[in-house]
Amino acid sequence: MMPDATCLISGKPYLKKSGWRWIAVHFQLSDEIIAEKLEQKKDVFVWRITVRVTSPNGRFTTGVASCSSKERQFAHLEHDVYSTAHTRAKNRAISDMVGGGEVSAEEIHS
Repeated sequence: MMPDATCLISGKPYLKKSGWRWIAVHFQLSDEIIAEKLEQKKDVFVWRITVRVTSPNGRFTTGVASCSSKERQFAHLEHDVYSTAHTRAKNRAISDMVGGGEVSAEEIHS
């Protein structure tokens, strides 16, 4: 695993996005967005994304996640909210596929 693929949060190690991507490459997993939905209410918007991850033997799993524009101060609001939802969904699907069971560092930091 890459040396910078984890970080400590409250003294506990968590995989970062790069760690989940390393695992996906190692296990030859492929991924695709199978659903995305933008919900808008007054001054808040939420992206909800579903990602399917498939292994070489055909086994697949899905990860679902969302991100709200009110979660934190984003540098590039529209892009970052969508990208965060996508990263969360993809990380969750990869984790589920390999029996990870933990949330990623990106979910803890939000």
